[in-house]
Amino acid sequence: MPELKREFTFISYAHEDLDQVLQLYEDLKKRKVKAWFDKVDIGPGRWKDGIEKAICRSRYFIFCLSEASLKKTGGEKPGFVDHELQTAWKFASEQDETGFTIIPVRLEDCDRGDMRLSGWQQYDLFQDWEKELDTLAVNLGGKSLSDTSAEDERTEDEKVLARIMGKGLVYFIAGEYEKALSMFEAAIHIEPDDHKAWNFKGSALDYLGRPKEALEACNTALEIKPDYQFAWNNKGNALADLGRPEEALEAYNTALEIKPDLHIVWYNKGIALRKLGRHDEAITAYDKTIEIKPEYHEAWNNKGIALHKLGRPEEAIEAYNTAIEIKPEYHEAWNNKGGALYDLGRPEEALEAYNTAIEIKPEYHEAWSNKGGALYDLDRFDEALEAYDKALELKPDYHLAWNNKGVVLEKLGRKEEARKAFDKHDELKKNLKK
Repeated sequence: MPELKREFTFISYAHEDLDQVLQLYEDLKKRKVKAWFDKVDIGPGRWKDGIEKAICRSRYFIFCLSEASLKKTGGEKPGFVDHELQTAWKFASEQDETGFTIIPVRLEDCDRGDMRLSGWQQYDLFQDWEKELDTLAVNLGGKSLSDTSAEDERTEDEKVLARIMGKGLVYFIAGEYEKALSMFEAAIHIEPDDHKAWNFKGSALDYLGRPKEALEACNTALEIKPDYQFAWNNKGNALADLGRPEEALEAYNTALEIKPDLHIVWYNKGIALRKLGRHDEAITAYDKTIEIKPEYHEAWNNKGIALHKLGRPEEAIEAYNTAIEIKPEYHEAWNNKGGALYDLGRPEEALEAYNTAIEIKPEYHEAWSNKGGALYDLDRFDEALEAYDKALELKPDYHLAWNNKGVVLEKLGRKEEARKAFDKHDELKKNLKK
């Protein structure tokens, strides 16, 4: 049976971006690219079969990146929680790399949440839609509208490098860090002086819990390109994960000297300052983050934490509320809001906040433990005990929950059980110090 001719460019996207992706499809068609878009081109029959056939006949696979698509990453579980994105990605990732190219394309200035995708910038359509589309179309075998004589001038090695890096980036987005790492290492094998490949290698290593190696990779990126702000940022992340916040702070400051408007670096600087107990300065860094990107809910949450540490719980609640307005399902902010309400002597409201956090993320052990504290203050001791038991079911080595469980058991007159709980707390705390 003859092999299917690969002639299409498949477009994968989150359904929230439908209108923009339809425009992308139509504009690629104008540029003589044989684009394939399910809402237009899928024939009768099952959707999954249609997608598989289309990908098997495609030479290129455009993965549209946006805030919506990046929110669909699986988090702790690799892959995409969105069925259609995951189905298309599964088929795409199984294709032979020699005849199939995965191309990440950013529809807007977005990142995955931790912002370690910064610095990709291969096809950023939000920068200049027409100009970037012309470049993309030419590289897909189509035509430029602004210069009909334009050609893909990349060497074969550059094309191979782009193919490997593109696949590696989508693996990275999907949380498949080992596979992403193998792609970035393959890119480095082809082009040892590619600073972006070294930088992304560092990010993948950091996510794999290998911060020392991540630091080495970032340093190599900086040897190649000393003013590469994203590598300075990732170096800071690796140093922070190694428990070296002062050095991390220096790295973030260097990144900001190069490019002062990087909101993620200001945010990371705030985290480093908070770890150093410099909460006033941390708030200043978070405020700078928010000035650049007002909808950055993590910065509002962390500003709340710093305010709470400074004994300003009312202001902390305002910050948490803003984070929640931006992202209502942000369980950390609900939990932190509960803590501030608790410290203000408002246990009933704190309990409501903890319950909301648990509704959003039922396995959130800290919220269960904090719920136990609010219930204890409301003299609901049996319920408090149940909450601590749930926290310990989720995280058996959570020493604070063991201590608080002991307090409740003691209150209930179950002194022998209380003693065992306190002993367990002491044992776990001693191990932590080691």
